[in-house]
Amino acid sequence: SDQANLDAANRWFVDVYARIVARLKATPEGEGNVLDSTAAIFMMEGGKGLSPDAQRSGDGGADPNHSVDNAVAFLAGRVGGLAPGQHLNLTGQDLHPSRVITTAYQALGLEPTLGEISGAIEALFG
Repeated sequence: SDQANLDAANRWFVDVYARIVARLKATPEGEGNVLDSTAAIFMMEGGKGLSPDAQRSGDGGADPNHSVDNAVAFLAGRVGGLAPGQHLNLTGQDLHPSRVITTAYQALGLEPTLGEISGAIEALFG
């Protein structure tokens, strides 16, 4: 498909995620809301940035849409001390996008490990 269709599809997915997060926030639970005890992740299956390293691109380095470089991820919620309302640019830190998942694991009280990927992104905590 062309870039305009890809952009439209990405906007649709982000809109759905945003509506789910809004519903979690609007749902009362205890002293707060459901989002307070949630780690809700949205990640694209690739980034946008051709890497010269063939191990970082889904097709061996030729398709920038499937590189993990410049991947975008959203993490909503406050569970385990997650700090809401941030935009972090982690460019140049060589962090695999799955570190967002292991960060959510840690916030939920689980071992922050996913195969070879482990540890949390401490800046996502307050």
